[in-house]
Amino acid sequence: MTFIDTANQYGRGHNEALIGRFLAGLDNATRDRLTIATKCGIYRAPDASYARSINNELTISPAAATTR
Repeated sequence: MTFIDTANQYGRGHNEALIGRFLAGLDNATRDRLTIATKCGIYRAPDASYARSINNELTISPAAATTR
């Protein structure tokens, strides 16, 4: 496996946190062979189980994304 597909919508960010912990445990050579795909721009309110809307104004820096 060399491709990981994720999004902050999967588990409300929990999935990305799990992937981050997994990646942190890898050596650089192994990590460099992986491709991570994520999505942004879909906003789901914390109290909405399945409702979602597109927020075209939503942006996040790569540095902020890696803190999950």
